[in-house]
Amino acid sequence: RHGARTQEGSDRCWEGDDLGHFACSPLGDGAGPAQESCPGQLVASGYQQEVNNGARLRDAYITREGLLSSSLSDAADALVVRSTDMERTRQSAMAVISGMFGELPDHRLPSAERDMGSLVGSRRLGEENMVINYGACPAAAWKAVRHFDSLRPTDAGDMQEVCRHFRPQKEMTNKECAWWLTHLMDCLMSRACPTVPFDPHNKTVPGEFFDDDDKLLRHVWQVLDEVALGYFQEMVSTGAISSLVGEVLELAQRAAQGQASLPRFLLYSGHDTGPMEPLSVALGLRDEPPYWPAFASMVILEVWHSESGPIARWVIDGKVAPGGAMPFDEFERQAKAIEKYGPRCFDEESLAYAAALAPAGFERLAAAPAASAVLCSLALITLAVLVVRIRRGLGRASAWTASAVELCSCVDAALPST
Repeated sequence: RHGARTQEGSDRCWEGDDLGHFACSPLGDGAGPAQESCPGQLVASGYQQEVNNGARLRDAYITREGLLSSSLSDAADALVVRSTDMERTRQSAMAVISGMFGELPDHRLPSAERDMGSLVGSRRLGEENMVINYGACPAAAWKAVRHFDSLRPTDAGDMQEVCRHFRPQKEMTNKECAWWLTHLMDCLMSRACPTVPFDPHNKTVPGEFFDDDDKLLRHVWQVLDEVALGYFQEMVSTGAISSLVGEVLELAQRAAQGQASLPRFLLYSGHDTGPMEPLSVALGLRDEPPYWPAFASMVILEVWHSESGPIARWVIDGKVAPGGAMPFDEFERQAKAIEKYGPRCFDEESLAYAAALAPAGFERLAAAPAASAVLCSLALITLAVLVVRIRRGLGRASAWTASAVELCSCVDAALPST
């Protein structure tokens, strides 16, 4: 996930939310009103988080394993970098590369036009499969509505209780409430996290959030965490993440086959909501709450060759994921189980729904599967170590004891031995 950033949305948070300011320049040399400037901008501490990630990758895969050359110019043909089409994710990707190869000074945020264009690739929003894309998967749009309308009474009740507490004057649907809670959490963490340059920290946040050891803040986070988990489970079964999982599977298969001409390292730079959360839900990479990925969280998929055949292993923020190293055919089985949901995106009911919403776009949506297949098979190549950003697992929280600060920054830990 990208590093620490300023608040993304401009909607109202609470009374007095316009007090204080963010340091809007990534280098911290400027400031602006909290809700009028620099929405969603990567900040200097967030850039440094990703430089640190790059240093960990360097130690593990360049210094220790010799997977890549220590020179970026020599290693360029052996790596592929892909980002969503947003400045903060492109800058985060470049910070990781900086940390790996040391060829950009710390805290220097290169502009996308000057430094990123030749190294960091992005897709147009309508073609992006790192996030839940309702245009690319028509079923996801109406099944998201259905999911929120049919929430279990306990989930819907907890969520609506929080929404009514903060916005008693506005009646919200379950979906509207869930999205607003996402915004509320963004407001909270962009003002409370020590990794985000907001002045003054915490003092512009209503005190009730921090009473009794942050009880209310924890409660809001837990409710949102559990509701979002259910949403992404629905999106996985709908097929909304199948294109990305299929892409990752194809890359890993080609690596496992030992295609020497292919890049050995591939980096995806994205968001908590994609690819982090959807992939983590799809593959069960987190088995206990909280599932929310902190700023600069990093998940790695390693593909190794051994005497007994290829092996795959997931590493999450410095720890080996549940299940540990597995025979490659087990990873392949897990990924194929998710990939097979892809056709559900374009079932007859979904296409009819999409056509009713936007008749002019019906032909484009109906033709999307073939276009996506070409795109996924041609756009990227593979690796011996595949790095992806990720998030979430399965299961409802029964005991939720996480500290609020866990949401602010990822674990500062070396990668495990290979």
